[in-house]
Amino acid sequence: MGDTFGDYRKKVAEDPSQAETNLNYIQFFKRPEHVDTLPEGVLIHKVFAGKDYCYAVNTETNATYSWGLGESYVLGTKEDESVFEPFNVHPK
Repeated sequence: MGDTFGDYRKKVAEDPSQAETNLNYIQFFKRPEHVDTLPEGVLIHKVFAGKDYCYAVNTETNATYSWGLGESYVLGTKEDESVFEPFNVHPK
């Protein structure tokens, strides 16, 4: 697998049989990468990144986006599923 999640997404897009079914081996993503899947025009002031998930926040509007491994409902999606594109977290 590649060094970034972007490399992984490209590989899976080309050959879906290469997808990890449970992402147990996600540690192969070795370095940060530019997130190019936020909606156009979204301004981010702060980014919080951990081993398994990330948050991006616009401090003027409090718009918050999350993505990563969703175990224990950490992404704000109200589900424990993983999300690999930034998701606009609803405040309620």
